[in-house]
Amino acid sequence: MANEKTVVWYRPGKPVKAVRVELSLANMQKLVGGKIQIVPLEPKGNSPEYTLICNEDGKNKYHNDALFPLLNNNGNIVDVIFGPCFIAGKLMNDENGEETFVDLLREDYLRIVRRFGKGAVKNEKKETAETEAADLRQLTACRNMLARLRARKNVKCSLSDG
Repeated sequence: MANEKTVVWYRPGKPVKAVRVELSLANMQKLVGGKIQIVPLEPKGNSPEYTLICNEDGKNKYHNDALFPLLNNNGNIVDVIFGPCFIAGKLMNDENGEETFVDLLREDYLRIVRRFGKGAVKNEKKETAETEAADLRQLTACRNMLARLRARKNVKCSLSDG
């Protein structure tokens, strides 16, 4: 299949997984459980740019299944991702001018797991320790963002009630 690529797939309550899949619209929608939203991710340090594909209605549909916050390069939270999603390579134009994703390598998988957490790298103690630390940072940031989102929602509700 011409458009088959390796992606890093995140699902609530399940381990992160590298999968190889044809990136047709129908397959992307199956991976995220609905209509897709494509979000280019900023490179971090010397890391290459990646693309997040998530459910466009993820916050409403999967409001109890926060996966990880999106942080900018300054470490500030810019959004929280809810529900299943996947990270692919950078979106580029191929030789025919059609948009396609760059294929991910094992090194990309390791960078993504270190950056977004929720996974374990087996048989590499150093990588596992870094991944666990990333998971803890992401979990803490996610809990803080959820508390702020809930507080904001409660303020809006109380303002409209009065």
